[in-house]
Amino acid sequence: LLKVKNTFSLDKFSLILWVKPDTLKIVKESRHIFRFFFRLKEHLSNKIEKNLPYPHQAILSALILGERQKLPSLIKDSFMRTGTVHILSISGLHVGMMVYIFYLFLKLLRFPRQISLFLLILFIIPYVILTGAKAPIVRAGIMSGVYLSGLILRREGNILNSLAIACWLILIFDPYQLFNAGFQLSFLGVLSIVLFTPLIENYFLREKEERVIFKKAHIKRYLFRLFAVSLSAWLGSSGLIGYYFKIINPIAILANIIVIPLSFFVLATGIIFLFSFSLFTSPLSTTNLLTIEILLKSVTFLSKIPGGTVSVTNFSFPLVILYYLCLGIITLVIKVRRKR
Repeated sequence: LLKVKNTFSLDKFSLILWVKPDTLKIVKESRHIFRFFFRLKEHLSNKIEKNLPYPHQAILSALILGERQKLPSLIKDSFMRTGTVHILSISGLHVGMMVYIFYLFLKLLRFPRQISLFLLILFIIPYVILTGAKAPIVRAGIMSGVYLSGLILRREGNILNSLAIACWLILIFDPYQLFNAGFQLSFLGVLSIVLFTPLIENYFLREKEERVIFKKAHIKRYLFRLFAVSLSAWLGSSGLIGYYFKIINPIAILANIIVIPLSFFVLATGIIFLFSFSLFTSPLSTTNLLTIEILLKSVTFLSKIPGGTVSVTNFSFPLVILYYLCLGIITLVIKVRRKR
């Protein structure tokens, strides 16, 4: 019934057990403090599997619960080629979307602003635990908590300070995260958005008259800012993506403009579906299925655009240093010219 294999690795001892499922017997249930969250995650996962077909259930589980193990490799590859694979990993984008959705819900219930901000902080903590408390979501949770706390204290939040605090706290508990590709891309992506987005906006919006036009056209202004954010994230992450994954994907600039709004609708409809009563489960799951299908079709189409992804097999570490050095010099030159 039980097979045991002992393996030695340097100074560490590991024990691997193979156990037949029908031979297991629960002697005593755990009293772990996070037991409620484990059960809730299992309940939500079962509801997704019961009401959505494959691979749509895998997409929603990845977006909301952080479970990526069931994603088909073909879908992962499409997201990777379009530079939107971050959508499948819970990070700052997801936390920001979840907080905003929850904020809209509290606003609909007419909660006072200060109370809403406090409840949002209380919401972030269990959500981080529910999704596995991995480095990107811990970083996003800390940043969101610091920023919302500043709003409660009626002080203007500083994203760079929040990012630094999150990085410091994560590295205190796990210094080896510094060498993790996901950790590096997560922080560098946010940092590049903060630094480059204002420069891009100022570069394209030079004249005062142009700013007035964009103020009158809210949709144009929203699309332009989405473009600026997407371009900033791509510029900041391209060096590391080229080094770790040996590809450069300029299609990511366009893909993120399309995929990020779609993922917001997938999250919103998914949350409503997951926390709905059984009477409304079927129609809401159908709506969620439709949004996921649109997301998948869009990513698949974008991944097939010629020239959207370029292979760079010889992208070495010195080239990464050279890339970010050139990016820094160009940024300084633009800032100096703007001051003149």
